[in-house]
Amino acid sequence: MAGKSRADDIFSGAIHLLSAGSSDFIQNYYINPVLRGLYSVDRFSDLLTSSYSSFIQNLYVLGARRIGVTTLPPTGCLPAAITLFGAGSNQCVERLNQDAILFNNKLNSTSRGLVNKLPGLKLVVFDIYQPLLNMIRKPDEKWFLRVKKGLLWNRYIGDLAALQ
Repeated sequence: MAGKSRADDIFSGAIHLLSAGSSDFIQNYYINPVLRGLYSVDRFSDLLTSSYSSFIQNLYVLGARRIGVTTLPPTGCLPAAITLFGAGSNQCVERLNQDAILFNNKLNSTSRGLVNKLPGLKLVVFDIYQPLLNMIRKPDEKWFLRVKKGLLWNRYIGDLAALQ
Protein backbone atom coordinates (compact mmCIF):
# COMPACT_ATOMS: atom_id res chain seq x y z
CA MET A 1 0.00 0.00 0.00
CA ALA A 2 1.22 3.46 -0.88
CA GLY A 3 -0.46 5.21 2.04
CA LYS A 4 -2.68 8.30 1.88
CA SER A 5 0.10 10.84 1.37
CA ARG A 6 1.71 8.88 -1.47
CA ALA A 7 -1.70 8.11 -2.99
CA ASP A 8 -2.51 11.84 -2.96
CA ASP A 9 0.81 12.56 -4.69
CA ILE A 10 0.13 9.93 -7.33
CA PHE A 11 -3.40 11.24 -7.94
CA SER A 12 -2.36 14.88 -8.15
CA GLY A 13 0.54 14.05 -10.49
CA ALA A 14 -1.54 11.90 -12.81
CA ILE A 15 -3.11 12.82 -16.11
CA HIS A 16 -6.85 12.13 -15.93
CA LEU A 17 -8.60 11.29 -19.21
CA LEU A 18 -12.37 11.45 -19.62
CA SER A 19 -14.93 10.75 -22.27
CA ALA A 20 -18.14 12.71 -21.88
CA GLY A 21 -21.58 12.21 -23.35
CA SER A 22 -21.51 9.43 -25.97
CA SER A 23 -23.38 6.80 -23.99
CA ASP A 24 -25.63 9.43 -22.44
CA PHE A 25 -26.97 10.35 -25.86
CA ILE A 26 -26.99 7.01 -27.69
CA GLN A 27 -27.92 4.65 -24.85
CA ASN A 28 -30.17 6.99 -22.88
CA TYR A 29 -31.50 10.13 -24.56
CA TYR A 30 -32.27 8.89 -28.06
CA ILE A 31 -33.86 5.58 -27.05
CA ASN A 32 -35.87 6.91 -24.09
CA PRO A 33 -39.03 8.74 -25.19
CA VAL A 34 -39.70 9.95 -21.63
CA LEU A 35 -36.26 11.58 -21.44
CA ARG A 36 -36.71 13.11 -24.91
CA GLY A 37 -40.09 14.44 -23.76
CA LEU A 38 -38.56 16.08 -20.69
CA TYR A 39 -35.50 17.61 -22.36
CA SER A 40 -34.71 19.12 -25.72
CA VAL A 41 -31.27 18.24 -27.08
CA ASP A 42 -30.12 21.70 -25.99
CA ARG A 43 -31.39 21.22 -22.42
CA PHE A 44 -30.02 17.67 -22.21
CA SER A 45 -26.63 19.00 -23.35
CA ASP A 46 -26.84 21.62 -20.59
CA LEU A 47 -27.60 18.89 -18.06
CA LEU A 48 -24.60 16.83 -19.21
CA THR A 49 -22.20 19.77 -19.25
CA SER A 50 -23.36 20.76 -15.76
CA SER A 51 -22.64 17.23 -14.55
CA TYR A 52 -19.27 17.35 -16.34
CA SER A 53 -18.44 20.67 -14.66
CA SER A 54 -19.26 19.26 -11.23
CA PHE A 55 -17.17 16.17 -11.92
CA ILE A 56 -14.14 18.23 -13.00
CA GLN A 57 -14.49 20.45 -9.93
CA ASN A 58 -14.64 17.36 -7.69
CA LEU A 59 -11.50 15.98 -9.33
CA TYR A 60 -9.86 19.37 -8.79
CA VAL A 61 -10.76 19.38 -5.07
CA LEU A 62 -9.17 15.93 -4.83
CA GLY A 63 -5.96 17.33 -6.32
CA ALA A 64 -6.29 16.65 -10.06
CA ARG A 65 -4.71 19.42 -12.12
CA ARG A 66 -4.07 17.75 -15.50
CA ILE A 67 -7.25 16.59 -17.19
CA GLY A 68 -8.09 15.70 -20.77
CA VAL A 69 -11.59 15.16 -22.14
CA THR A 70 -12.75 14.01 -25.56
CA THR A 71 -15.57 15.62 -27.46
CA LEU A 72 -18.40 13.52 -28.80
CA PRO A 73 -17.58 11.68 -32.00
CA PRO A 74 -19.94 12.06 -34.95
CA THR A 75 -22.62 10.10 -33.06
CA GLY A 76 -24.84 9.90 -36.12
CA CYS A 77 -22.17 7.74 -37.76
CA LEU A 78 -21.97 5.17 -34.96
CA PRO A 79 -23.26 1.77 -36.11
CA ALA A 80 -25.89 1.70 -33.34
CA ALA A 81 -27.18 5.13 -34.37
CA ILE A 82 -27.37 4.20 -38.05
CA THR A 83 -29.18 0.95 -37.19
CA LEU A 84 -31.66 2.56 -34.81
CA PHE A 85 -32.25 5.92 -36.48
CA GLY A 86 -31.05 5.59 -40.07
CA ALA A 87 -34.45 4.62 -41.51
CA GLY A 88 -32.93 1.72 -43.45
CA SER A 89 -30.05 3.78 -44.81
CA ASN A 90 -26.41 2.97 -44.20
CA GLN A 91 -25.52 6.66 -44.08
CA CYS A 92 -24.74 8.81 -41.05
CA VAL A 93 -27.78 10.32 -39.31
CA GLU A 94 -27.06 14.02 -39.75
CA ARG A 95 -29.42 15.31 -37.06
CA LEU A 96 -27.50 13.25 -34.50
CA ASN A 97 -24.23 14.70 -35.79
CA GLN A 98 -25.69 18.19 -35.37
CA ASP A 99 -26.62 17.30 -31.80
CA ALA A 100 -23.02 16.20 -31.19
CA ILE A 101 -21.74 19.52 -32.54
CA LEU A 102 -24.11 21.40 -30.22
CA PHE A 103 -22.91 19.37 -27.22
CA ASN A 104 -19.25 19.76 -28.22
CA ASN A 105 -19.62 23.54 -28.39
CA LYS A 106 -21.10 23.54 -24.88
CA LEU A 107 -18.34 21.20 -23.65
CA ASN A 108 -15.68 23.56 -25.02
CA SER A 109 -17.34 26.59 -23.46
CA THR A 110 -17.74 24.86 -20.09
CA SER A 111 -14.12 23.74 -20.21
CA ARG A 112 -12.89 27.28 -20.87
CA GLY A 113 -14.94 28.49 -17.91
CA LEU A 114 -13.42 25.83 -15.65
CA VAL A 115 -9.88 26.76 -16.68
CA ASN A 116 -10.61 30.40 -15.86
CA LYS A 117 -12.23 29.49 -12.54
CA LEU A 118 -9.80 26.89 -11.16
CA PRO A 119 -6.19 28.10 -10.65
CA GLY A 120 -3.55 25.73 -11.97
CA LEU A 121 -6.01 23.54 -13.86
CA LYS A 122 -4.65 22.23 -17.16
CA LEU A 123 -7.73 21.05 -19.03
CA VAL A 124 -7.40 19.94 -22.65
CA VAL A 125 -10.36 19.14 -24.87
CA PHE A 126 -9.47 16.61 -27.56
CA ASP A 127 -11.65 17.26 -30.59
CA ILE A 128 -12.27 13.80 -32.01
CA TYR A 129 -15.39 14.79 -33.96
CA GLN A 130 -13.87 16.23 -37.13
CA PRO A 131 -10.97 13.78 -37.56
CA LEU A 132 -13.32 10.81 -37.21
CA LEU A 133 -15.88 12.36 -39.55
CA ASN A 134 -13.14 12.94 -42.13
CA MET A 135 -12.11 9.28 -41.90
CA ILE A 136 -15.71 8.12 -42.26
CA ARG A 137 -16.49 10.38 -45.21
CA LYS A 138 -13.19 9.76 -47.02
CA PRO A 139 -12.32 6.15 -46.21
CA ASP A 140 -10.01 5.81 -49.21
CA GLU A 141 -7.66 8.56 -48.03
CA LYS A 142 -4.30 7.51 -46.64
CA TRP A 143 -4.85 8.83 -43.15
CA PHE A 144 -1.56 7.94 -41.55
CA LEU A 145 2.05 8.41 -42.54
CA ARG A 146 5.03 6.89 -40.78
CA VAL A 147 7.49 9.50 -39.56
CA LYS A 148 10.50 9.65 -37.25
CA LYS A 149 10.58 7.65 -34.01
CA GLY A 150 7.65 5.43 -34.94
CA LEU A 151 4.98 8.09 -34.55
CA LEU A 152 1.95 8.10 -36.79
CA TRP A 153 0.38 11.39 -37.85
CA ASN A 154 -2.72 12.31 -39.73
CA ARG A 155 -1.80 13.54 -43.18
CA TYR A 156 -3.74 16.72 -42.48
CA ILE A 157 -1.60 18.12 -39.68
CA GLY A 158 -3.68 19.17 -36.74
CA ASP A 159 -6.62 16.84 -37.36
CA LEU A 160 -5.44 14.05 -35.13
CA ALA A 161 -2.88 13.73 -32.39
CA ALA A 162 0.17 11.54 -32.84
CA LEU A 163 -0.31 7.89 -32.04
CA GLN A 164 2.42 5.74 -30.55
